[in-house]
Amino acid sequence: MYCIASSININNSAVAFSGFKGYGKSTTAMAFYKEGYPVVADDYITMEFDKEVPFVSPGFPSLRLSNESRSYMGLKKSDLDPKIMPKTYVELHESFSNSKLPLKKVYILQRGKTIGVTTLKPQEAFMELVKNTFGIDMFSKSELPNNFFQCENLVKNVDVSILEIPDSIEEIHKIVRVVEDDVGYDDDVE
Repeated sequence: MYCIASSININNSAVAFSGFKGYGKSTTAMAFYKEGYPVVADDYITMEFDKEVPFVSPGFPSLRLSNESRSYMGLKKSDLDPKIMPKTYVELHESFSNSKLPLKKVYILQRGKTIGVTTLKPQEAFMELVKNTFGIDMFSKSELPNNFFQCENLVKNVDVSILEIPDSIEEIHKIVRVVEDDVGYDDDVE
């Protein structure tokens, strides 16, 4: 299963941030990275099930960021024309997960005025996962049932919530605390 998401490592488990293009998946992952959390994958995550447990495979050690996100995170802006290349890769030289991790939580990013977490009912979670499956519109009719089964299996085994994030990048650091509280971060595990 491929999901449009970025993922980080909290307490040796993957936490994924899913949402459509421009919703802040990579910027959110970078906020965690800046606080010492390893990144697992960016933009698209690959999940495999071992029995009923979904595992996220590591991606490339980089995040795609806009110049606004780069600047706010204290990184050098890209020299490429943002009209042609609105986001460019930032290599992550340290703190990148190299092994598969069990998926603990999926956050569907939504823009709003506040920061908060709302747990989704199973039907709502299923629909959000289907919408955020990479290439869903390219599946043949015979492939769709398998994807639906995988989304259903994910909903049965992983919490899926809405993570409302502000439009203001200046508040991105607050998201880290909200997610830590929600997943039960334990600083003795890291």
